[in-house]
Amino acid sequence: MTPRSIAVGDEVVRYISRRHIQRAKINGAAFCRRPGETALSVNRLDAAGGLDKAQQVHRVSAVIHLEVRPSAVFGELNVGAVKRALQSRRPNLRFAHRPSPATPRFPWVDPTHCEIYGLPPAGSPQSIIIGDMMAALLAATYPAIPQPA
Repeated sequence: MTPRSIAVGDEVVRYISRRHIQRAKINGAAFCRRPGETALSVNRLDAAGGLDKAQQVHRVSAVIHLEVRPSAVFGELNVGAVKRALQSRRPNLRFAHRPSPATPRFPWVDPTHCEIYGLPPAGSPQSIIIGDMMAALLAATYPAIPQPA
């Protein structure tokens, strides 16, 4: 499937493990590509459906192709805000909707999966700067596993 660009008004969330959270603050390393990755995985909230963001995050948590842990969070980013903030450093930054197909480990499709292309290579000094900038742009964080009401 060919990835489709995401509109600047859309919101995405990034799964952030506990190792990237220090003193209740998200470390920019949560937004750095890993070695061998060509893009950074995020999830599109409106693709999850739901009435409000908390419900959308809950649905993302249910379909994401990761083992979701209670100590993790989802960090929300506005696509347009990220593009504007990084425009001078990463003019080719692109958010693309790319649903993940079913796999033997995760036998369901993740319709919310997206990728961010144009980020610096893993381990580069530029990747640390960009990661810190993205962490500073977080609009909200949500528990990875919703608490019972």
